Parts: sequence; structure tokens; C-alpha cells
Amino acid sequence: MRKTSEERKKEIWQAGKEVFLEKGYDKATMEDIISRTSLSKGGLYHYYRRPKDILFDIMRYHNEAYLEIDINQKILQEETCPHKQLDKLLDAIIDKMCRPTPERKLFAIFMSLIPFDPEVEAEYKQLQQSFLKGLCHRLAIENKGDKHQQLLFMSRWINGVTFFQNILPEPDRLMRNKDSLRKMMKEELMLLMQKEEV
Repeated sequence: MRKTSEERKKEIWQAGKEVFLEKGYDKATMEDIISRTSLSKGGLYHYYRRPKDILFDIMRYHNEAYLEIDINQKILQEETCPHKQLDKLLDAIIDKMCRPTPERKLFAIFMSLIPFDPEVEAEYKQLQQSFLKGLCHRLAIENKGDKHQQLLFMSRWINGVTFFQNILPEPDRLMRNKDSLRKMMKEELMLLMQKEEV
């Protein structure tokens, strides 16, 4: 059966992920990626012109999947109480921060490129805004003024912890302290969820 466009893209993403993690992003070539797919050179170039574009689509896919699956299904469908929603949201975020996975190692590679590449920096900001929009919608937080600045801080803090968790040894160290992480984050998010007095 002929593959759909989405199936071909996912095949390219898988090949790109393998190459980036094995060779490093800077040494990855389109030829390396093509060799791990069933596509011809023309077939791959129909979708992507550069390894960077593949990396960006992988990041977008996992950012959307994280918001829609981990947060939407686990929180909105199972809980209606805002504080229980917050607890389940924290479960998803703490898991994202503490548990190293190949996808999160790839996120660390992506993050490491930000200081050197304006395109990557711009893409990171788009991903961050998408995450914050989903977070604010689910917890009924207004993303403006002081709350916007605090949400930006929290997003960068989460991403920073996730980055270091996936590049440093002893990943279990963070897991052993996840209760402390949860307490800090819960206090901050509960403040953000409070309605401002008029």
C-alpha cells in the first residue's frame, strides 16, 4: 500500500532523529537521512531541503503531541476540578523534565543551537508560545502583564532543567528530588491561577 504524505514525513523524522542522535546535528547530511528511509532523493527533497527543516518539524510534532495527549486527554477528560487538573498537569511536566528519552535528547541538541542560529532561536520562541497558549487555556490563566513574564520564566526554567537532565550524567538525581520540583512549581502555578481583583 502506498504511504500517505504524513507517513512519509514520519519516516523521515524517524530517520532524522536517528542520524542526529548518532552523528550529531552538525555532522548530519541529507544523504545520511535518505539512506535510512525508503524514499528516493527526489522523494525526500519533495518534503525537506535541509536537515534543519526536519529537526524543526520533529520539534513541532512533539510539542503538539505533548500538549494534546499528555495535557488534554489526561487532564480535561479525566478531571473537572481546577486543582486536580493542576496536579495532573504537574505529573506530565515533571515526567517531561525528569525522564530522559531520545526525543528529549534531541530537544537538548535543538536548545544547544539557539545561541548560534537566529532561525533556531525564532523556532524556539514559536514553540514556547504554543506551549504557553495551551497551558494558559487549560488552567484559565491570562497570559499578559506580570503573569506573562512569570509564565515565560517558568517555561524557560522547565526547558533549562529538561536540557541539563538530558546532557548530564546521573539522571536519577533529579527523579529523587521530583517532589521538591513539584512543590515549587505548584506554588507558582497556583499564584498564576488566582483571579486578579478588580
